[in-house]
Amino acid sequence: MEEAVFYIEVYLGVLLMLYNILQYSRFIRIIRERGIWVEKQELLYIPVFLLVLFFISYMLVSVFSTPDLITGTIMLSGAVFATVMLALIRRISERLRIIERQDARMIAAEDSSAARSFLLTNMSHDIRTPLNAILGYTVLAKRKALTLDETRAYLEKIERSGQDVLNILNDTLDISRIVEGRIDLEPRIENLETVVTETCDLLRSSMEMRHINFRIKLHLKHHWLVFDRNHLNRILVNLLGTSCKFAGDKGSVWLAVQEIKSMAPYKEDAWYEIHIRDNGPGLSQQIARDFFVPFEHNQNSMHVMDQDTALDMAITRKIIDAKGGKIEVKTEQGKGTEFIVKLHFPVAETQEAPDEIHQEAKYDFTGKKLLVVEDGEINREIAKELLCHAGFEVVLAENGQIGLDILQKSKPGEFDAVLMDIQMPVMDGYEATEAIRALPDEKLNCIPIIAMTSNVFREDIIAAEKAGMQGHIGKPLNLEAMLRTLADVLEVRGN
Repeated sequence: MEEAVFYIEVYLGVLLMLYNILQYSRFIRIIRERGIWVEKQELLYIPVFLLVLFFISYMLVSVFSTPDLITGTIMLSGAVFATVMLALIRRISERLRIIERQDARMIAAEDSSAARSFLLTNMSHDIRTPLNAILGYTVLAKRKALTLDETRAYLEKIERSGQDVLNILNDTLDISRIVEGRIDLEPRIENLETVVTETCDLLRSSMEMRHINFRIKLHLKHHWLVFDRNHLNRILVNLLGTSCKFAGDKGSVWLAVQEIKSMAPYKEDAWYEIHIRDNGPGLSQQIARDFFVPFEHNQNSMHVMDQDTALDMAITRKIIDAKGGKIEVKTEQGKGTEFIVKLHFPVAETQEAPDEIHQEAKYDFTGKKLLVVEDGEINREIAKELLCHAGFEVVLAENGQIGLDILQKSKPGEFDAVLMDIQMPVMDGYEATEAIRALPDEKLNCIPIIAMTSNVFREDIIAAEKAGMQGHIGKPLNLEAMLRTLADVLEVRGN
């Protein structure tokens, strides 16, 4: 009996040791794949070596040792102890990984919150200048005894300031999306030389005011390419603006764009290398290492990099990554800083940009009748004035339910289209569109519906299409864009 128990204990110990060797080997593989232990990885193999020695010892004991219940119990206890310890190690390792993921999410959330706070602070600061102009010129325009030319001049300044507010809002929203990694690319056929030159011209006047020597060199084989002009502009503006800050007054900034040999995996594209260099004080390697990480710059770097610049660099990096490009910074204290960007663009099949369709066209909408569904009183008034001036007959509705009721009571074919706001009380634009599409009358349920909304991002346009709408008009209303969209939907040709 004692001999049987001995062999059972020994062989159980052997099996447990074999199991421990396999499990620990798998544990090492996971550790290596996840890169958790980078330095002195050879230490990981010491327990494997010891487990193998124990396994061999157990096998020798089972073959050559005299059966002894105490020896068998000790060997089985040792195998169980090793199994429990390895299980604890795996559990602790998994718990540490969970904590690390939670910490990473917390840090990401804090960075995102800091970015949003910073964006809102900048927006509040930047928006006050054009708002001050709008309010100031409005007060001046309300004065009596103004000539028509004086009134027109004030209105033009108010319009320009309003456009500045809109641009600030669009830029801020766009930056917020970029920081969160949601980048919508809208490529089209563009002339690279023209885009680069025009972007540089925008910055040249401010450089001249600071007496910055600015030089450009372009070495291009392919000029007509397919790319997103706005995002390329942002890359150039951010990098050139940073170089100007580094160069300082009476400094020098150089821009060079050259076509380079195509690289995998986009060998069919044209590859370009953009060099932007300044003769500023340069940066330390420690600062350069975290240069494109937002809010990672320490206080020692703030004399050359403010938080605005840090955010610009992080945004630039995200845009370039989204385009499949690369960016690096070469810098040395006392020798200036150089940005090197590599980007690739498909070569355009045609050597000209597509025409702006209907850009100068005039449309005849006489006899066309629209139902405008909009909950904002001022927006309804503005839309009606613009549309009536273009020749439309307009009927207004305050929400989706009222618009649906008006449409159901109308004669077949009375309305040519519906302009539908999205966010409304009682019944929103999506619900109203679904209700209209579900009407039994085929002439009513097929009426063209165009979204007229402040939701202007790509996903908003896609959502409008999925809801059954045939077009999208963004707010604030742009008369030319609105009439062009209506002409396309209603198949009205310009003259």
